[in-house]
Amino acid sequence: MKKLLPSILVILLFISCEKTITYTATTDSYSTKDFAICNSQPCPEIALSILNMETPEEAAITVNNWIQTSTINTLYNETESLPNSINDAIELYINNSQISYPETTELSDAHEITIDSAISFGSNNLLSIVFYSYQFMGGASGFDNEMYLNINPQTGEEYSDDELLDDDFYAFAKAQFEKEYPQETFHVTPSNLPDSYLKEVGFTEEGIVLIYNDMGVSSFNMENKQITIPWELSQDYLNL
Repeated sequence: MKKLLPSILVILLFISCEKTITYTATTDSYSTKDFAICNSQPCPEIALSILNMETPEEAAITVNNWIQTSTINTLYNETESLPNSINDAIELYINNSQISYPETTELSDAHEITIDSAISFGSNNLLSIVFYSYQFMGGASGFDNEMYLNINPQTGEEYSDDELLDDDFYAFAKAQFEKEYPQETFHVTPSNLPDSYLKEVGFTEEGIVLIYNDMGVSSFNMENKQITIPWELSQDYLNL
């Protein structure tokens, strides 16, 4: 199901005994009408909202590189030669969409892509970025993907799960998933383990976002299970 992240012009200030953290960011938008070829030819529906982090500078480098790479990989997933920019990737996406359909197919009804990126949580020691994409390429429904980047805003370094979550968190998270989906059994382990189905860990003002996908069940049953655990329930399991 397609969803849109809120549009945010971010100016957040956090002060502690550490360096003062000031978050500022803008958003770059891309749409079908921005490309001249779409004035004379059918094009897919394109709606991209790309976060451009400005401060803190250490975090901005990490965030902007991650968002650009994620955007380009979503638009163009041929790994042998990736485009150098988002504009180049969009042009390739348009071209690939046009040649994928015969002349009898109404392209605008069969191809669309939405990408949203935003700051989902910011404090003096944790910055969490969400990247959401939705694609429809004909058929019964489209598919979406949600990813999170968690970094130390003081240094710009990405956090691992072990740095954010203590060892007891995974049993706690398993119980929360099974409370939300009582008819299912979950195998919740750190996402860096090869047999883990915990796809994403992110943070919002409401709490911890967990996205689980049991790829081993069936190629026809790959729907993500997502929960948000409130801060007041999860804070004892965090290393923050």
